[in-house]
Amino acid sequence: MGYSMRTEWYRYTDWEFGTDGAELYDYEKDPREVHNIADDAASRALGEQLRAQLYGIIRKRGANVPM
Repeated sequence: MGYSMRTEWYRYTDWEFGTDGAELYDYEKDPREVHNIADDAASRALGEQLRAQLYGIIRKRGANVPM
């Protein structure tokens, strides 16, 4: 199962709370979601920030999120 969120410039998806990977797409540079930048060193901090936001949303909706 995956959870996804979209901002104005990015889409972040977390699969099985990170155990099956993540996807991060930059809509300004890659509007067709061809290049997953989730594992790029330059995108690591952004991915962590979006993951934290996503987990906060999931918790607000009552789901359990691993720490």
